[in-house]
Amino acid sequence: MPSRLLHDDNQKNCPRNRVRYTYTTVEISRYIVLGASFYDDLGGEESARIGQWVTLAHEVFHYALNKTDVQLAGRAGYKGDNQQEASAYFSQWLKEGCK
Repeated sequence: MPSRLLHDDNQKNCPRNRVRYTYTTVEISRYIVLGASFYDDLGGEESARIGQWVTLAHEVFHYALNKTDVQLAGRAGYKGDNQQEASAYFSQWLKEGCK
């Protein structure tokens, strides 16, 4: 969404009261950082291991597609704009086999 900014009137060759538009972009990190808890011994619990791989897959989607949680979840059917809800929705979608 463009943001309206007043043009710098002190710049050379710039008409006064001119408006310029800037665009805000979201940039996703090119790194996936996994915390220590990702590597915790899960004691062979299958559901914990599934959660671990869902987390990794979730972050790989961010990296590969350069999309926010809301954008990723939108592709999976999410209709809102709340980042936390979208993240949970997308992770659940992955956990259920992308259904």
